[in-house]
Amino acid sequence: MSLIQPLWLVRQARVLMLERQARAARARAEQSRSAAHLEQAVALSRRALKQAPPGHPQRAALLNTLSGTLRFGYVLTGNADALREAIAASREAVADPQSAPFRGPCLCTLAVALRLEHERTREPGGLAEAEATAREAVAATGEGHPQHAVALLILANVMLTRHEITGDVAAAREAAQRAEQAAGSPSVGAGRGSALNTLANARLLLHRATADDDTLREAADAAQHALEATPPGDPNRAAHANTLASVLLTRYGRTGRTADLREAVRASRTAAGAVPPGHVLRAAVLHTLVGTLLELHGRRGEEKILDEAVKTAREALDLASDGLLLPGLHNALSMAMMMRYLITGDAEALGEARAEASRACDAAGDDHPQRFVFLSNLAKALRAEYEKEPTPDLLDDLVETGRLVAAGTTGTALYRADHLIELVLALLHEHQHRGDPDVLREARDHAAEAAARPYVLPWQQVAAHRLLGRVELALGDRGAALDAYRIAVESLPRVAPQRLERMDRELGLGKTAGLGPEAASAALAAGAPEAAVELLEQARGVLIEERLGARSETARLAERHPALAGEFERIRVLLDLPEERLRLADSAAVGEGLPAGAPAGLREAERADRRRVWLEEQWDDVLARIRALEGFEDFQGRPSITKLRREAAAGPVVLVNASVHGCDALILTDDPERPVRAVPLPDVTERTVAEHVTGLHSAREARQDIGDVLRWAWGHVTEPVLSALGHTGPRPLDRRPRLWWVATGPFAFLPLHAAGHHSREEVQRRSGRTVMDRVISSYTPTVRALGHARRAASAAPDGPRGVLIVAMPETPGESPLVGVDKEVGEITGVVPDAEILSGRQATREAVLSALPRHTIAHFACHGVSEPGDPSTSRLLLDDHLAAPLDVAVVSRLDLPHAELAYLSACSTTETTGRFGDESVHITAAFLLAGFAGIVGTLWPVQDAAARRIAAAFYRQAFAQEATSGPVDRAAYALQYAVDRLRAKRPGIPALWSAHIHVGV
Repeated sequence: MSLIQPLWLVRQARVLMLERQARAARARAEQSRSAAHLEQAVALSRRALKQAPPGHPQRAALLNTLSGTLRFGYVLTGNADALREAIAASREAVADPQSAPFRGPCLCTLAVALRLEHERTREPGGLAEAEATAREAVAATGEGHPQHAVALLILANVMLTRHEITGDVAAAREAAQRAEQAAGSPSVGAGRGSALNTLANARLLLHRATADDDTLREAADAAQHALEATPPGDPNRAAHANTLASVLLTRYGRTGRTADLREAVRASRTAAGAVPPGHVLRAAVLHTLVGTLLELHGRRGEEKILDEAVKTAREALDLASDGLLLPGLHNALSMAMMMRYLITGDAEALGEARAEASRACDAAGDDHPQRFVFLSNLAKALRAEYEKEPTPDLLDDLVETGRLVAAGTTGTALYRADHLIELVLALLHEHQHRGDPDVLREARDHAAEAAARPYVLPWQQVAAHRLLGRVELALGDRGAALDAYRIAVESLPRVAPQRLERMDRELGLGKTAGLGPEAASAALAAGAPEAAVELLEQARGVLIEERLGARSETARLAERHPALAGEFERIRVLLDLPEERLRLADSAAVGEGLPAGAPAGLREAERADRRRVWLEEQWDDVLARIRALEGFEDFQGRPSITKLRREAAAGPVVLVNASVHGCDALILTDDPERPVRAVPLPDVTERTVAEHVTGLHSAREARQDIGDVLRWAWGHVTEPVLSALGHTGPRPLDRRPRLWWVATGPFAFLPLHAAGHHSREEVQRRSGRTVMDRVISSYTPTVRALGHARRAASAAPDGPRGVLIVAMPETPGESPLVGVDKEVGEITGVVPDAEILSGRQATREAVLSALPRHTIAHFACHGVSEPGDPSTSRLLLDDHLAAPLDVAVVSRLDLPHAELAYLSACSTTETTGRFGDESVHITAAFLLAGFAGIVGTLWPVQDAAARRIAAAFYRQAFAQEATSGPVDRAAYALQYAVDRLRAKRPGIPALWSAHIHVGV
């Protein structure tokens, strides 16, 4: 007996040693993700089990260790055989009569493996067994057990899976409850990060099910704290970063804050970089990365970002042959290909978008909780196909899919408003094709519901009212249509709240592009041309009016209420600061805006957001106090035709309007009896204008004649306007009257000032069949912007006008501009006292420092237009790579003495359709900075032509016999310069028609 007992003890010691070694090897495998360490851990567990046959008191614990290691092997490599063996080992451990001391941990391990297997196979009954096992594990551990937090967390994850599969909101609520209990449990230890991560996931899914934004905020807090609780090198850190990315991406969709998108991209890239190929989570992490890249592409418009999204989606699909994730991956690739189609018009991309959307729906089946999201994206692809090549069968599929989605989503579904909007668009197509008024009545009901939804996003609410207006107009109820459009326009401030940075506000307003022209068309249909102008003014240039209007109206307020004017101006300046500068502002001036008891560790992004919310509340308060004062009731208020017509005292303002309802020109004059005259453009549609814009761009790119486009614009647009005004023939330069163009929609991309017949013969015989020969054209983003420019010009101080010349004959990373030195020489021959910043002297800091000392600024440099992100369009100075002089920087300047800016650079007035209403381009940025008049360009200009036009402009603007200042003569001076070059090169209008005058 004395000999046997030591042998038993030796075997027991050997079993325990192998168990410890197996656990250590698994820990190394989890840390290194090494296949060798994983194989070693499995081998050690198998050796230990050989030493512990059935009936051995440690066998259940050894089986549990082996199961956990095999499960990790599945997670690391996706080996399904390893997961099946893990389940078998766990079942044996739980069934072992000797397992009582280890039963709780064994049940935990089995529940996790069963959940993973169900996620992989979707076999009936698998999830129910996983849930039952997890509940038994919670009961078996109890509150004092060291594994109780683990058991709670496992049950939370099982309930999350149940919600993801069935859409059961109660399951998501229980998941959040259990995860919160786990995070607060004394036994949670190092698992706190995982508990918080599960809590974040549960709250995110609850938000998607209920549209409750408070739940989303709580999800963001939990996700951030989860990542903070997970140290670098922890194998769970990648998954936690992925959760944070998902939450922030969702919040970006709700708020439009670019800061959230930037952090989501960073976290998503971190997660993707940390999860190796073959890891079971890699497809999920790549799925999130695709979502962040698509949103980033939507923000910046860069093709390389979209290409990366497509490549990433394809890689993720290759990894996920089946399971819960597959439908979402097909859907993500569909969305990426749809974006590619919308940018390129590539029919193959559209075909793949539809095919992948169909695969997403097929893979989801009838029970997937996201099925209707996938169906909605299929409807978008079907609509794009129908709009490209309409067929009755496509229309039937489109309407049927739209109705199926609307019928299947609940009243609290996050995406229901989007689904209803998509259905209304489909029904409008059906009515256009079949003419059934019942279809319109159905569309009216859906649009009204979408507009009234409690959790609808502001831009969706605007879209719903806009569609309601379209439907009412089609039904013939013009009054109801106009009412719907009015509500849509009045809702625009909610789309771009003050709490957002300017670039985010521009992007938000970009989602409503074209609303103003549509509303104006509805007003014209209702016989209210004055209302048409008012609606155009209210819906376009929202941020321009906010900035320029505040500047000019604050001066009036300061005369009577200086303290209140100072308070208003202080808040305006702070709200206008970019985030990095707002952080540096004096906290006493800004105010933290944090509630009592806010956590000390509240991260900076949240703190910055709350600062802006606080500032927005201060803005609303001071605005209300100002409007309560006598004489200031309409401070920063709606435009009225009584005020607008006064801006046409120096010459008519022509608003050229293009919308889905038709095209018209609205002539605004200072006639109190009839301030607005509508000139129908019967042969012009929004589509034909867009086609000619495309033709203009193609001709310029191919260096071909643009005369066809200019002749079309003359015959169909500008000549009818000039005839209505009585301008029927050519006039000498000094007798041509002034006229201002406000171009909306695609008209903004046509050179209306140059419309006409410009052949050599026409020019030589002065036929007068051109706009240039009859009037002096200027542009203005809005009527009110013209008024503010006039008031700025009249307030400019008398005396010498300092001229600043910024010249870049050579620019780092760009081709030389060989004509710049000669251009500067010709200008200084006219204005010899000009200050010159040239080459290495022309840095952003130097230019920004010099601008306030001068009333006139001339830039001779490269200009870069960024249509996808126009706030980053810029003039290239010596340090442009590190410190760009872009739209965002220039538009924040406040130059009270500025008069005239001449931008001898390429494409300073170029933007895209979605930003056209807000005129987000370099030329308009100088208007916002305080310049009353600006000379800019519509497209790239030849160096020699730019030099000739600039030299002639300055000779005329600074002519000694002139009776007015350069800013007042700028439009005439530019026309003089263009006329000279046109006379020499009449058959090449692209050479001299790019230059435009904006402002007074």
